[in-house]
Amino acid sequence: MMYHIAFVCIDNSCRSQMAKGWFNYYSKQEGHEQIQIYSAGILTQPIHPYAIEVMKERDIDISHHLAKSVFALPLNRLTHLITVCERTLNTCPPSLFGVSYSHWDISDPLKHHGSLEERYAIFQAVRDQIDDRVRTLIDMFL
Repeated sequence: MMYHIAFVCIDNSCRSQMAKGWFNYYSKQEGHEQIQIYSAGILTQPIHPYAIEVMKERDIDISHHLAKSVFALPLNRLTHLITVCERTLNTCPPSLFGVSYSHWDISDPLKHHGSLEERYAIFQAVRDQIDDRVRTLIDMFL
């Protein structure tokens, strides 16, 4: 069976893009061709440079990813949707799409303040949290 899974967050600029990057990374390593991954947002913003940089630290290049609206997804093919923040869950409930869904309550790294080093460290922590969640997701679908 072919699965079509979408990661959705508010801006499609950090968390959902990192999740897609992690999934594609593991997919190439482990040959999960039966799962197609998408990322999208309620709004769209360019991918945040820190998201790109922290993923590069793990040899994953998401610089070529483009932010997309949730309405640009192939909604008729989706088999599972994952919201990665509370705001998305409340703004655009996954149940509207008529597919199974999961919710990951992952802190928005853009909402944290502090020095540049502190903010970068938050992006790294979010990256690692998403990595753990993606590994669990792969196990769930395979």
